[in-house]
Amino acid sequence: MRVYRELSDTWTDTQPDKIEDHHTWLQTVKISIAENCEQIVSFADEYTVYTIVILWPKTEEIILFIRKFLDKIVYELNHKPKLVVCMNEKCRSADEETALNELKMEYSSCIHVCIIDFSDLCLGIGSKLQGISNRCLKYELPRMPIDILPGFITEKDAMWLKEDLEVLYLQNPNKVTDADHDFLETEIINFIKGGRFPWSAWYEIGDSGVDIRRDSLKDAIQKIDQLMSQSRCSTITILNAPGSGGSTLAQRILWEYHQKIPCVQVRRGTLLKSKDLSRKIEFIHERTHLTTLILIDDEDDAKVKQFC
Repeated sequence: MRVYRELSDTWTDTQPDKIEDHHTWLQTVKISIAENCEQIVSFADEYTVYTIVILWPKTEEIILFIRKFLDKIVYELNHKPKLVVCMNEKCRSADEETALNELKMEYSSCIHVCIIDFSDLCLGIGSKLQGISNRCLKYELPRMPIDILPGFITEKDAMWLKEDLEVLYLQNPNKVTDADHDFLETEIINFIKGGRFPWSAWYEIGDSGVDIRRDSLKDAIQKIDQLMSQSRCSTITILNAPGSGGSTLAQRILWEYHQKIPCVQVRRGTLLKSKDLSRKIEFIHERTHLTTLILIDDEDDAKVKQFC
C-alpha cells in the first residue's frame, strides 16, 4: 500500500495481495499526512467537535495504517473527536477484536460501533447528500449599486473563501431543518456555560438578545465608523480579560455590520499558513467595492501587524 504523492490520490497496491510495512509507509507519507491533518484542523476545529467515521477494513493489516492516521489527526485537534466505526461484519479474528477493543478503551464514551452493510451505508449517504444539495441558498454580500458587479458569489468561490474565512452573507447560506433547531438549543446551553456561538447559529439567534448588549458595543461601532471614514485601512483592538466575553462582543460587532458591508472572520492559524488570504480579501472587495470588516481573534499581535 503506497501513498507516495498527495494523500488525496489514495493508494495503489504494488501487487494485489501485497501490503507494505506500515512504518515504511508512514515515513514516506508523513509530510503529506501532516499537511492534510493541519488543513482539516484549521478548517473548523474552533467551531465544532469532529466526528470521524472509520470504515473497518477486511484486511487486518490495514487497521495499523488507519491507527497511524487517526493518532496524527487526534494529536492535532484541540478537542477529542467522536468516532463512528462502521463494520461490514463482526470481527473475524482475535487480533481484529483486540484492535477494536483498544479503540473502545481509548475513546470510551466517544466511540460508537455499528455493524452495517457497506452497500446500505453508501445508499444512505447518497440519500442524505441528495437532501442537502437542495438546501443551498444564495451567497450574497452587501455591495455598491453598480450594474457591472455580480449579484452573488458562486458556490465554488464561496467554498474557496471558506477555507480561510468565515464569511457573513446577507442570508443564511443553508436552510434550517429540525436537526438544526436541536443544534441551536445545544449551542445556547453551551453559550450560557461560557462558550461562544458558531457563526452558523448567529443567523437564527443573532437578533434574539441571547447575548447581552454592552455599552462598549456602541462605543466600538462609533469608533469603527470614524476609522472607516478617515482611512482605507485601520485596526481597532478589543482588550479583554480571558473569559470576559471579548470574542462574543467582537462577533456581535461583526453581526451588526454584516448587512451594510462585507464582514469576515479569519480562521485561527490562517495568518501563518494561508498563501491566499490577501487574494481572498481582494476578491471580496472586487465583488462588492465596499470596505471589508475583518475579525482576527486569538492570534499573536506580531502576525496581525504583519497582515495589516
